[in-house]
Amino acid sequence: MNKPLYAQIAEHLIQLINAGQYHPNDKIPTEMELAEQFGVSRITTKRALLELENRGYIYRKRGSGSFVKEPSITPAPQVNMNMDSSHTRRHLSIVLPYVDAGKDLHYFRGVADYIEKQGIMLSLHFTDWRADKERDVLLHLRNYGTGGIIWYPVNSNNNVDIAHILHAERHPLVLLDQYYDGLAVPSVVSDNRAGGYAAAEHLIKQGHRRIAFVSSILIEQRSSVRDRFLGYCQAHMDYGIPLHPEYIVAGFHQELWAQGKSKFYSGLIQPLINIGVTAIQAEHDYIGLDIIDVAMELGMKVPEQLSIIGYDNISIAGTHQVPLTTVNQNCYEIGRKAAELMYSMMSTEQGMSVGEHGVVSIPVQFIERQSTSPVTEHDM
Repeated sequence: MNKPLYAQIAEHLIQLINAGQYHPNDKIPTEMELAEQFGVSRITTKRALLELENRGYIYRKRGSGSFVKEPSITPAPQVNMNMDSSHTRRHLSIVLPYVDAGKDLHYFRGVADYIEKQGIMLSLHFTDWRADKERDVLLHLRNYGTGGIIWYPVNSNNNVDIAHILHAERHPLVLLDQYYDGLAVPSVVSDNRAGGYAAAEHLIKQGHRRIAFVSSILIEQRSSVRDRFLGYCQAHMDYGIPLHPEYIVAGFHQELWAQGKSKFYSGLIQPLINIGVTAIQAEHDYIGLDIIDVAMELGMKVPEQLSIIGYDNISIAGTHQVPLTTVNQNCYEIGRKAAELMYSMMSTEQGMSVGEHGVVSIPVQFIERQSTSPVTEHDM
């Protein structure tokens, strides 16, 4: 056979699964057992199992082994990733975590307005902010075929292997909002580092020296949040202001939902005030607005006692009881630029090589409102 050994082993196991010899959630042989059965190395069998996982036939449990996956999305033979089919060339898929009336909708509109003018059909797929569902959707699109994928990752840590596989197969792929380090896939994002810098610089110029950075997720979880944090850090360094780990609060998403907003943010704000924090730079507007509400419930004056900056410029940010200073992202232009890059890739036989532009940053806009003010002598 012309197929490599790992592919032959993978095909053999697929035949057994399709024939019903292995049922959903049945455990399949280990790497060592397969190596002994086929007389090959464990490297070969490990690659065979990885192929099965990538194609959606099995899932793995650390320390337990590999198991047959429920056929929620029926695996199919791989299509020609060189896009020989004219039908495939005229179809683009966009994968989003969710669509609301905010930035997600603007991403979609930016893509749709550009791509539909080119006579290309657009299909929309949701992942509900779940990495496992995201994986299933991407594998489904890979196996059944699509001219290209514009993908807003759930985060910058999960499904990196799928991104690498699509890239290796020269499948046209453009990422929205985030990027994977070390992967030459075109990504269109906001200039989050500049946005984080502008927010911190604004507070610094108002006299604040103890500025907290607050994020519900871990800073390393998404490239967008990481870049905002790096901008925050750079502004401090440029102005000669020390960075203090105790001013950084991140990774509290589960605690927030378990305790409720009022209880959780009360427990977050007071310790920061106790160590002299006079301003908070929030990961996004929802956090900023919630902190304003809870701070006022605690009897604090915003911004006189605590200045707060958000990020995203959501629709209610400007009409809140204390209008929120924030950073606006041009999500429509991000979507439009992603569609432009994708179309250039779909229009050539070269596929992915045409679109290897790295990270394309779209400028942001700093918006000053009433939630920030100069620090008072009492607070210094």
